[in-house]
Amino acid sequence: LLKIWVVCFDVLLVYPGLYRYVPLKKTLYLQTNSIDRGKFCKAHLSPETAENASFAVFFTADIEEACNMLGERAYRYLNMNAGFVAEILRESARGLGKFARREPFYCEEELRKLCKFPERETLLSEVLVGR
Repeated sequence: LLKIWVVCFDVLLVYPGLYRYVPLKKTLYLQTNSIDRGKFCKAHLSPETAENASFAVFFTADIEEACNMLGERAYRYLNMNAGFVAEILRESARGLGKFARREPFYCEEELRKLCKFPERETLLSEVLVGR
């Protein structure tokens, strides 16, 4: 139920754009290659932090679908899983000597429109990974 999206700006051998990551296949699928970095940065409370990111990882979920499957606690489970994976990503990046930060302050509606996420998806967490 948890979906992982990667917005690439400056990653070696990867075209800039929005990718969907499928963990079971360990594969990135290009969704769109037209992400405006300026608008992306303005959708954050701290635009300078977003400007320094090479890529961003978003965790989303369809809350309504999850609640139908798991009941009322689905939102808690999804947030817990998103937070757990985000922290693993952040610690792994820091272990490699890269800047990594969970970004709690962003405008969800602006990012949803900019990245063209499905309308039913709710943004749960974001991790910015720098150069």
